[in-house]
Amino acid sequence: MINPGKHIHTYAVFSEINGEKAQVEDIIAKIKSLNLGGVLSILSQITSSNGELKKECTDMFRRFNQHIGSMDILNSFGDKELYSEQGLFFLWKWLLAYGNQKSMSQPEDVSVGVNQIILLCILLSDYLDSDVTKETVIYSLFSNSTFNTFSDLGSDIARASLMFTEIASNPLLFEKKDYMDLSEKFVERYGYTLQDYFSVIVGLIMEFRTKNEISVNWMRSLNAFDSTNLSDVAKTIVHELSFNLSEGEKWATSSLNEPWNYKLFRRKPLLLLDTGTYCPVSTKLLDDAIFDQLYFKIRDAFPSDSTQVLSFYGKVFEKYIETITMEAVKKKNGLNYQIIKEFKFKAKHKGEKRSPDVLIRLGDTLFAVEAKAHRLRMDSMFGAKNTIDKDIQRMTIEPIIQLNKRLEQLSSIEHPSIEGVNQIYLLSVTWGHFPTLNPFEKKISESMPKFNLPIKGRFHLDIEEYEMLMQLISRKSSKPLSHYLDNKTKLAPNVPFKNFLIDSSLRPRRMEYLTEKLRNEVNRCRDHLYRDKTQ
Repeated sequence: MINPGKHIHTYAVFSEINGEKAQVEDIIAKIKSLNLGGVLSILSQITSSNGELKKECTDMFRRFNQHIGSMDILNSFGDKELYSEQGLFFLWKWLLAYGNQKSMSQPEDVSVGVNQIILLCILLSDYLDSDVTKETVIYSLFSNSTFNTFSDLGSDIARASLMFTEIASNPLLFEKKDYMDLSEKFVERYGYTLQDYFSVIVGLIMEFRTKNEISVNWMRSLNAFDSTNLSDVAKTIVHELSFNLSEGEKWATSSLNEPWNYKLFRRKPLLLLDTGTYCPVSTKLLDDAIFDQLYFKIRDAFPSDSTQVLSFYGKVFEKYIETITMEAVKKKNGLNYQIIKEFKFKAKHKGEKRSPDVLIRLGDTLFAVEAKAHRLRMDSMFGAKNTIDKDIQRMTIEPIIQLNKRLEQLSSIEHPSIEGVNQIYLLSVTWGHFPTLNPFEKKISESMPKFNLPIKGRFHLDIEEYEMLMQLISRKSSKPLSHYLDNKTKLAPNVPFKNFLIDSSLRPRRMEYLTEKLRNEVNRCRDHLYRDKTQ
């Protein structure tokens, strides 16, 4: 059995040292004394490292405290984390709210800056959560899980390219009444193309790829794209993705008592200074602009009351799931999977229905896949209980119930797709990640109906996890899909599928098909930015 606690850590709080929190006035005074510009540059790199700088920063903090003779602070915390992802975002808000903006031009020594950041995280950690109860801890754990989930950037780029520039642009893949030209509306709304957007975002992301060390030259200039074909477009996109210090101060001050509220950072992941330089609050949030946030950007190109665009999104997502499933089973590994695409059928006494989005058969075993273009709502990411409970329903429970109902209807009419099936696996695949945590898995189980069919297992996966599953069955030495799902149920029922792969030494990998799409898209972005510039 894989221990889910392996991926859960506790963070250090100042009150553990002397039994009480640091005074807010003292924290504010310390923040006002900082060289704000230099500290924000260092903080940006730490929040952008996805944890890769944690060891270096911890070692730097240790050496600094050894130098000033303050090792007691480290010894007090044992093996607890000195900062968390949430704590770093929380510090961003306090620095924006109370930092001395007149010191924005002042650099900061890296070791001094890291020490100040970690110390402030420890001081502020007492203010991250209040009114702690068993229930609030559970929902806080949920939010922390969303903050500490990192997707594969390459897969995000490949997926976005395939979905938005290939699948969504091909009317032949859809019924005429369902199709919408997303590209045309996008240009009308923003004045640049989807390819322009992809090219600039990929360029921005590459600009801020972090090394395993903190640089003093982290900020980038608005003129960075002047040597490309998209100089003006790039400036427009950077402005759209940016907030300034005044906007940041106003928002941070008004939401300081909401430690899970990071809405501004998600909408605008870049801080743009009056000097024309900018940096990301976190490259994770900037990476989201290539896939997750693009959904909202395209959505905003249509009237707010338009339901057709939401429906079309869902159909594009379903077609994507079908496409990568077909690509996965093309590999010759001795397993004769049969793919059954979505089809219409007449259910007994129910009229016309649609089958699950994809059915995968391997002998007498059936894997039923339902794709839902759902993602956690913003309030769920911030720990709102009512919203999380609703997202549990629409992202994990309702799709499974729908799958079971459709299969029962197919069974009742003795449809060939389910004939001879002795075991069934139900898979709900969503656009966004839904954390796999014991208290919520228990809620899901308690909400499941009685299954009359031979249901062997049920799973909720996000799109990246489903891609990893497809990569598994495409390997030359692949075992049947049921083998991996059974092991997941047996060994890691309360662990995300990605962590299960890591912990079981299966090693998550990107599908070859997506790697090829990534290579093509990166080349296309480069050509789009620089074509004819060197001729």
